[in-house]
Amino acid sequence: MKKFALKYEFDIGKDKMWEAYRDHLVEIGNRISFVEKIEVLSREEKDNKTVVENVWDTSGKIPSGIKNFLPDSLFKYSDNALWDNKNYFLEFENSPVGGSRIYEIKGEVKFDGDERRTVITQDIEIELNVLDNLPALKKVPSFMQKKIIDQMTKFFEGEAKKNLKIIIDEVYRFASRFSN
Repeated sequence: MKKFALKYEFDIGKDKMWEAYRDHLVEIGNRISFVEKIEVLSREEKDNKTVVENVWDTSGKIPSGIKNFLPDSLFKYSDNALWDNKNYFLEFENSPVGGSRIYEIKGEVKFDGDERRTVITQDIEIELNVLDNLPALKKVPSFMQKKIIDQMTKFFEGEAKKNLKIIIDEVYRFASRFSN
């Protein structure tokens, strides 16, 4: 399991960032290069919380050395999110659709700030189950397996950090359009 934290600061009100991220992710996703489509499967408002289940369809810009081992279903993943509207706290879980558990990403996101500024802190956990979910990899000699798994781990962590940054920057751009 790999854990990391990311922190972002924006010169825009916390409420605007929160609402843009929670309520306009499908529209924002249309502006993100690696996202082909975000589909909302369900959305429920209850007890000052918003529960959303989305499916993200991504283009899968994967290096060829890694892509040979990955099923196409990895490029489509479920995103289950619980938005605590009172405390400005988001919890989410992502995993590939189709039952593969090659990776699971869990996150906790805290929005702090006021009407002029937002500080977003993301605590992210990535769990990779590569060997159990990629039968082709089991046919590779063990010394090569380790090298491939290490490459995949670095790749997933790097992609997660990069993509989370791209998403939050697009949320900011979207929210900024309505703050003037």
